[in-house]
Amino acid sequence: GAGEHGGHGERRGEVGYGGDWCALWLLPAPSDSFPPLLPPPPLTRPWPPPPPPPRTRTRASLAFPLYDYERKLESESEEREGRALALRPAYMDAITQWQRSQGAATYPDANSTLRVTYGKVLGGSPRDGMAYLPFTTLEGILEKDTGEEPFNAPEGQLASIRAGDYGPYALDSIGSVPVNFLSDLDSTGGNSGSATLNARAELVGLLFDGTFESVNSDWDFDPRTTRTIHVDTRYMLWVMDKVDGAQGLIEEMDIVR
Repeated sequence: GAGEHGGHGERRGEVGYGGDWCALWLLPAPSDSFPPLLPPPPLTRPWPPPPPPPRTRTRASLAFPLYDYERKLESESEEREGRALALRPAYMDAITQWQRSQGAATYPDANSTLRVTYGKVLGGSPRDGMAYLPFTTLEGILEKDTGEEPFNAPEGQLASIRAGDYGPYALDSIGSVPVNFLSDLDSTGGNSGSATLNARAELVGLLFDGTFESVNSDWDFDPRTTRTIHVDTRYMLWVMDKVDGAQGLIEEMDIVR
């Protein structure tokens, strides 16, 4: 709109906003010596411009365009899985024949079958500059703790480790409570959670993983690089005792010291 501007009898003129343009006219004040003012040119677009229509994006509006694509991916995945299942008997037969050619017996696969393997606690060095110690310790938990998953140990646990509160669970040879240990046992998918027994059939740990270098052991067991990872029973007892306060569970067990 027009706004008054003092001095010299001038008036600041109309300011027009036509959406994507802006103009300013500076006109002299009307007097007898000047012709009448002409009106400003008409605006070609309404002002203020109307608000844009509401735009909403719902899950349905995203799902419908993706439906055919996702169905296509699902069908392709099912087709691949079907081909793999059809080929698996031939694959297993090839492994069996190769093992027999090496003079090795084919053993159960640990899925719904009894599978027993034996070995010893053992570290390793799969390559130059890389060494695995037989045991990890409580202090390793402190070293790895970042406060973020998966390395976010409970504060109570960290405090007990800092205090050196090992209880009766320390292993003298490492000067701490063993957390995990390595062995040269030959494990496979399906063994996770298996009990680890010592020579006296006492529970000393639970198997839960293998080292990276062990992934090919189903095909070619290399005693130099294959290592299975177990959680140590002493660490489980330490957590129940010092962290969780589960004394009732400890009292129910026959613990061999």
